[in-house]
Amino acid sequence: MSIRHRVHRVLSVPLDDRPCNVSHVQLLARMVDDELLMPPTELLGHCTQPGDADASAAWLLREAADGMVDCSVLSLDMLAYGGLVASRSTDVRTQTALERLQVLAELRKRLPDSAIYAFSAIMRLSITATSDAHAAHWHLLREYRELQGPVEALGEEAAAARLEALNPEIPA
Repeated sequence: MSIRHRVHRVLSVPLDDRPCNVSHVQLLARMVDDELLMPPTELLGHCTQPGDADASAAWLLREAADGMVDCSVLSLDMLAYGGLVASRSTDVRTQTALERLQVLAELRKRLPDSAIYAFSAIMRLSITATSDAHAAHWHLLREYRELQGPVEALGEEAAAARLEALNPEIPA
């Protein structure tokens, strides 16, 4: 007696092009005979190079056009910013990121009965230093974070003065 396995069609927009996000996921899908569709890797982020968030969203909507999708697994960081590293830079304005996430509403219209799973990396306080200016900001943020705990939890006055002095040095 054989058990017939139903092949699922899964759309995936990964976080970036690292193996843990692309090739390992592809291998897992093959293990269970599911059809996994991902954007071309040239659209995804690579190291410190952001991916193309707008092109990835357009790809997603094209693939969902026929409505024949069982589920979608989507990186919000990729769709909003262009990947993990891009989400940690100051290159994408908040309003732009929010506008890009409207692709989720359009996807829901195209796939009303399909599951949509979205995920995001927890934003860290620090930025990714890709220039001398970013490195300077990184050091200021690191010092700020190290002082914040002793000031807030322990009321250390010496640390409070330095924390106060750091505020105007850190860009909004």
